[in-house]
Amino acid sequence: MNIKPSFGRLIRKIYLAGEIYIGSRMENLGIGRGQFHILMAIFRQGAETQTQIAEILGTDKSSVARTIVKLVDSGIIERHRQEENRRAYKIAVTQKGLLIQKEIKQVFMDWTERITHDMTEEEKDLFLGLLDRAYENVREIGE
Repeated sequence: MNIKPSFGRLIRKIYLAGEIYIGSRMENLGIGRGQFHILMAIFRQGAETQTQIAEILGTDKSSVARTIVKLVDSGIIERHRQEENRRAYKIAVTQKGLLIQKEIKQVFMDWTERITHDMTEEEKDLFLGLLDRAYENVREIGE
């Protein structure tokens, strides 16, 4: 019997494979899963406060704060109290963080190449466009 794969199952399999691949590469850099997601919010989305990071990730501020402390302790980021709001911290990437950012970018480039290695540039564009459309169809569910 020939069973056609479902979109959900394939998307989930790709997601899980990515988590394993990226997670193991991040582990080699000394970065845990929670730390990785926070760094991506800072690097890719320009988050500058713990509140912004929590909003981007859809998680609570206390979890973000605990992970930020670990990143500060490891020298990847630094935080300073904001002048206008003494309860809030401004997040900044250190020199060590900038070096890691380059390595993280390479991990993502390698993952993208792994997913698309046998696709033409036209197929890659089409694939990305279709994934983006699928996401737009369901985006409001996660917001």
